[in-house]
Amino acid sequence: MHDESLEAVRAVKEAHEAQLLALPNVHGVDVGYKYVGGQRTNEIVVRVFVSSKQNVPDEHCVPSELDGCRTDVIEEVLEAQTLMLELESALTADPKQRFSTLVGGISTGPCAGSAGFTFAGTAGALVESQGATQLLSNAHVLCVDAFWKVGNEVAQPAVPDGGRCPSDCIGVLEQACLGPNSNPHQVDAARATIVNRSSMNWILNIGRVHGTQTATLGESVRKQGRTTGLRSGLIDGLHRTTMVRYFDNGAWQLRGAPHAWESTAAMTSLDHQLYVVQNDKLWEANPSTGVYKQLGTGQAWSNTAAMTGLGGMLYIVQSNRLWEADPSTGIYKQLGTGQAWSDTAAMTSLNGMLYIVQGNKLWEANPSTGVYKQLGTGEAWFDTAAMTSLNSMLYVVQNKKLWEVDPATGTYKQLGKGQAWFDTAAMTSLNGTLYVVQNSKLWTADPSTGVYKQLGGGQHWSGTAAMTAEGNEIFVIQANSLWAVSGGITAVSSNQISISTPVGTPRFSDHGDSGSVVVSDDNRIVGLLYAGSDDGAHTVANPIADVFAALDVTLAKGSPGAYLKLGPSGAWADTTAMTTVGEKLYAVQNQKLWEVTPATGAYKQLGAGQAWFDTAAMTGLGSTLYIVQNDKLWKVDASTGTYEQLGTGQAWFKTAAMTRLNGMLYVVQNSKLWEADPSTGTYKQLGTGEAWFDTAAMTSLNGMLYVVQNKKLWEVDPATGTYKQLGKGQAWFDTVAMTAFGQQLYVVQNDKLWEADPSTGAYKQLGSGSAWSNTAAMTQFDEMLYVIQADSLWVAQPGN
Repeated sequence: MHDESLEAVRAVKEAHEAQLLALPNVHGVDVGYKYVGGQRTNEIVVRVFVSSKQNVPDEHCVPSELDGCRTDVIEEVLEAQTLMLELESALTADPKQRFSTLVGGISTGPCAGSAGFTFAGTAGALVESQGATQLLSNAHVLCVDAFWKVGNEVAQPAVPDGGRCPSDCIGVLEQACLGPNSNPHQVDAARATIVNRSSMNWILNIGRVHGTQTATLGESVRKQGRTTGLRSGLIDGLHRTTMVRYFDNGAWQLRGAPHAWESTAAMTSLDHQLYVVQNDKLWEANPSTGVYKQLGTGQAWSNTAAMTGLGGMLYIVQSNRLWEADPSTGIYKQLGTGQAWSDTAAMTSLNGMLYIVQGNKLWEANPSTGVYKQLGTGEAWFDTAAMTSLNSMLYVVQNKKLWEVDPATGTYKQLGKGQAWFDTAAMTSLNGTLYVVQNSKLWTADPSTGVYKQLGGGQHWSGTAAMTAEGNEIFVIQANSLWAVSGGITAVSSNQISISTPVGTPRFSDHGDSGSVVVSDDNRIVGLLYAGSDDGAHTVANPIADVFAALDVTLAKGSPGAYLKLGPSGAWADTTAMTTVGEKLYAVQNQKLWEVTPATGAYKQLGAGQAWFDTAAMTGLGSTLYIVQNDKLWKVDASTGTYEQLGTGQAWFKTAAMTRLNGMLYVVQNSKLWEADPSTGTYKQLGTGEAWFDTAAMTSLNGMLYVVQNKKLWEVDPATGTYKQLGKGQAWFDTVAMTAFGQQLYVVQNDKLWEADPSTGAYKQLGSGSAWSNTAAMTQFDEMLYVIQADSLWVAQPGN
């Protein structure tokens, strides 16, 4: 891939992006690899993502070439990758694991449900804001619905996975961003301040996070998600602009006082306000607060049949007459004369005209004069229940059916089949979709096909009196109360990352994986996953730099001393030693030598049989393991487990500890300190006498040796063997393991984990309690501590 080619295609994409996204079938455009017959090529093209390739009119087709650059049309149905379950099914779902230490890649979600549903997604990574450690995920994961608030509680595991609040509450929502209307970086991201749990700079099955980086076309990546677990993918597109639908689950919220709207006859919206005819009066209501005031005086609006807004004025059919009312004063005047509008069933506005179903007929009325004419002939519109307008067409529920009507001619066609719309109480439109209250349920209906789906669960909407749309919300007067219903948000985001699932491998993401971070092979975060195609072919992620900028966060290390179990419980009984070589851990357990993957705890035996009985110590140097076993020193190939003795005889009886430093081995044996050549096994004593009786542990740091002996901590010069005590007294009784990392020593002593200063010997506990009883071995790798304790392998967060 050449950067010049990528940038040239990007310029073409940006020049034509607006016209491509304006096509009815298109929901995304990016720059990436072209696919032919399902196989990826190396050609970089403008890629256009469509909902369907079938039956697309010529005028809506994507050109095969733009400014000399070829295009690729990819069919996909893109969805936010959260998991939404009905509350009843969530209560019986198999629970995901509860983690006492929070890491990335695990189940999380809001404590609260919404519209009869509960939600689950993935915790991405640990971030820090103003000194507070926080959990990173998507806005649509941590925010229960469009009515979210700062302070909402977050659970781990998510409620569908068995989480219960308040006992499993692990954080409170601090900030959320969704789409360009809420942040200039156009990301779907949120952060929650962690409470009640410790945390660690770690992603389950991936390991320690090493930082962040910019995504590169053709780069292989991984992610750990709540649903699919660890999966691999390929970045095959960049600079993607895409549209994703959010928060369209039908969540509702009470606006204003309950039961304030008894005897409501009609409702409409106009200029960002709601207008309601209730109790024979006309009211203006604030859609955000529900606060209302009467327009005009008295009870002038008895027998109101319908109301709509048009051109800054209200139009009301009342007492068989058509009235124009001023929304600022409530002053009204009749349009036309007489009582022409008896038996009015519905009214809406479209293209500057009023449309009224009256006397089983459809009429077009002039809003200036009240002059009207019939559309169509006969009395086709008996049993009309509701009417609205959308995309220059009228939509009518009549005789239990949904019809699309041409406002110019009155011709109509049924959407869908049968008589599905019995007991319809109200209908409106928002963002290209129809909303219908029918049979006490709220439904969305596709205005092209009539296909419908329920929003929310149950039959919450019995007793609905009126419905309208304002902003991104539906407003319903039901049970004499005013409710705001989330109409959903279509977020258009640019500069996104496209990730494909390699042929023959499991899908990269699925519902419930939203919020997981996408990482490179060297564990650097490149993106925050938020959406994917329903067939699993493509996943979309926000660039992590944009996420961090939007939330004003950096990566966090987590809680010093926090720990996580790796692999199965009880796998490491009878462990006698552990060390690191290269990218692996090595342990002697049950008289066998094992190679261990640090990210997961997965292990395999090196060599055969039980050759390593009576192992006393082990360390690594270069690509080689050195083991004192059966009073002998052995050199072991870390890749094969083959071994050879260094030196002769059984010179190493009573070995207490061994470490490496400056290319040499250092061994405490028979109360003496020895330097051994790792090539030949030849050795010499450092110092004189038997000063090192009761040695419990030894490590090296900054060119010096550190030994816990006789309950004291000593610094030892490896050149001469001279030593000095660090600290005073005998503080280090019952020491079982020690290692070094950074500029600190780490010691397991008296069942606790301590961080010790190698200059002064000053120490402090990491974590709390006595968590480290029965510790058998400890080492460090990749800035983390690895401990075998209670027959299990743990990774622990060192100090900051």
